[in-house]
Amino acid sequence: MVEADNSTEPFFDDIPTEGKQWCFDMLTFYRSLDDPESKKVLLQLERYAQFSFFINGLVTCILASFGLFGNLILVIQIRRSKHFSRRLAAHLAMLCAWDMALLLSCLLTYGIISLYYGIIPLVGIVAYLLYFFQPFASFCVTGTIWQVLAITIERYTAVSRPLELRTRHSQFSVRIIFLIIVVGAFILNMTVVPLERTLTECYEFTPSGINFRTMIIQRELAHDQTYAILVHLIPDIIFRAPTPIIAIAILTVRTLQICNNRTIGTQTIQTRRNVPLMLTLLNIKFILCNTLYLFNTILMEVMGYGGRTSSQQNELVMEQYIRSLYLTDFSNMLLALHSASNWLIFYRWPRVASTAKKYSHFTMTSYTTTKTSMIDYEIAQLIHSRFSANKKKVCTEILATLCADSMHIARKLMDEDLQHKQTAEFFAKQANLQRHGETLANVIDEILSTLAMKNSSIILMRDLCRQIGYKYYKINVHCSAEHWKIARSILISELLQHNSANNKCAQNKPLPILQTTALQKAFNKIFNLALREIKSGALCAMVDATRSNLRRQSHDGMILNGRPRASLKMSDPTQISKLYRNKNRRSKRNGFNSLNEDPRTTCSDSVETFLSSPQNSQQNSDSWHKSYYIDVPEFNLSLFDQTSPRSIQSEI
Repeated sequence: MVEADNSTEPFFDDIPTEGKQWCFDMLTFYRSLDDPESKKVLLQLERYAQFSFFINGLVTCILASFGLFGNLILVIQIRRSKHFSRRLAAHLAMLCAWDMALLLSCLLTYGIISLYYGIIPLVGIVAYLLYFFQPFASFCVTGTIWQVLAITIERYTAVSRPLELRTRHSQFSVRIIFLIIVVGAFILNMTVVPLERTLTECYEFTPSGINFRTMIIQRELAHDQTYAILVHLIPDIIFRAPTPIIAIAILTVRTLQICNNRTIGTQTIQTRRNVPLMLTLLNIKFILCNTLYLFNTILMEVMGYGGRTSSQQNELVMEQYIRSLYLTDFSNMLLALHSASNWLIFYRWPRVASTAKKYSHFTMTSYTTTKTSMIDYEIAQLIHSRFSANKKKVCTEILATLCADSMHIARKLMDEDLQHKQTAEFFAKQANLQRHGETLANVIDEILSTLAMKNSSIILMRDLCRQIGYKYYKINVHCSAEHWKIARSILISELLQHNSANNKCAQNKPLPILQTTALQKAFNKIFNLALREIKSGALCAMVDATRSNLRRQSHDGMILNGRPRASLKMSDPTQISKLYRNKNRRSKRNGFNSLNEDPRTTCSDSVETFLSSPQNSQQNSDSWHKSYYIDVPEFNLSLFDQTSPRSIQSEI
């Protein structure tokens, strides 16, 4: 055994024995010394060994096992269900992959080893595990930080610029983002391993003689302060913390502010399944669990705390070294805790029927909450019951009034070439108009009945209105904003004619006396929401019809008049939006508006921006269309024209 004087430090560079080093074991070394200082250090090391057994060994193994199981079942749930959007689900699956890789590294580097040894040795098979999996754990920590930042940026962009996000999604897929994260994290963590660590052959004394083993040691370059600042401190500040953590905190606050301020009319709406709340919990937990890791990294790698560069006094060096062991173990435990508990935030737990019923006001989806905040359930039933009583008469009156106001609408509805204006009473007696009135009544009744259902959600009403607008998109061309106001006024006047306390809802429960202004405000909200979604669907159908016509005209790169023209994929990206604006101008010259008067009630400007982008291929239009209308039932209605926009010869 090697003896040491008072100048001996707790780290040995080498012991020359045929060019090999001694396999250093700290506990064995201090047990071989008899001076009081060595015994004091030995007592501290034995206490730390107990701490390491509990924190690094027992707690880490439990957290790693729990986290690996939980992240696995979350990935399975994400793949089998549709609780999240496809893009967010992909990000969460990647986050689960990073967490599982980090937990596996923790389990291999110090979880199982600490259960067996207490203090992690630096020789034998452990040396190989530390050489490969310690940098890999740092690689996973960096990947987790960037993945959380990517999710935060995606959610912020989704709520602040929803239409622009679709174009950006076509440019930056989840696979590209994940590849960038992997390459960046690999460069920051794995490329410096050969410069800082090495595996060398060492010898140790055993009862049977000298045994040669492999030991991991640090190179001299790793102790250089300039190198530590350039390679560790600056990249850590920019890419690990605090810059990513600050960015995550700021974007999370902004996302919550935007979600709280988003409105339908004057009512606050929330996001599906409280995703901002989940991401906020994820980010808060992330900040709390990664701050100590940042502090420990700066303290040890930059300031040299616990190493030979901090002081030349042996007692102080050893005291700092043991403290650094506690800091390292505790920061590693927090990282393991963070990765092991992320899945608890996003996992959708099965609900017991009685519990769900008892606490239904807490577990309702955010879209149901939005419907409740937009209009009271009993008011919605009252509006539906009043409209259903005289729905055909009311809708026929609406169409008759519109025909009397506009000859263009009258010709479209009557299928006749009328030469003179007629009164509303004349149109109300016509069979064609009564047939269209009955169809319109069924459409409005379907919307109101969906809203009046107690367990329905605003998303069902939204999809229903968009499907109607998409199927009968020519309404958006033939009716102006003034015509919609006329229809709303007639509906409101009909609903307010019977405002008494004797009206009953669907459950035959008497309703309280409702003020006229309250009922009018409630119906205005319903009408504005339905009209906005119908316009959105109509505009999407208009775009599809335009693109279908352009594809037909640009077949084989030529148009009908013989002039050469590039195919659709090679044409000017602004062509579609120009044709759409030309259609609007022709519509205005004919005496009617195309419902672009109020930019808050139509998405035409945003759609033109979307169509003007370089990604103006059919894939973008199809993906946008599918995102709005997938799994929505078809309606066999006959408003104005039943022709699908994909089968018409478009006038645009």
